[in-house]
Amino acid sequence: MVNVFVQDNDRDIMEVISFALMSEGFRVFAIDRLDNTTLEQLETFRPDIVLLDYHINGHTAIPMLKLIKENFPQLPVIAMSCNSDIERDAAEFGFDGYLKKPFDLKTIFSLIRKVPQKAKVGEPAFLQG
Repeated sequence: MVNVFVQDNDRDIMEVISFALMSEGFRVFAIDRLDNTTLEQLETFRPDIVLLDYHINGHTAIPMLKLIKENFPQLPVIAMSCNSDIERDAAEFGFDGYLKKPFDLKTIFSLIRKVPQKAKVGEPAFLQG
């Protein structure tokens, strides 16, 4: 089973993504904000992939991305955004991919299924495509 950590500060979007992923058989841990417990939550949940809202309350997710990569360098982190420059920003700042909002749920399913099930926090993970 693939573990997916979802963060979106729009609770409605977070809940739709979470419900859709669970209905497809993914195990989901979802939060609507990032705080000083997020790294601990990642360690406990041991996700195969993180879906991270790029814009969070007027700020970007780049500081959290850096913390995640410092602590879990092999963990794929995907930026989600309606920002027209998300492809460039995701590549520039070190995200492992991006999802441009609005997106089709099939796109999320396809992206997540590319992550090997054996990849957990602290183990190698490779996201291709």
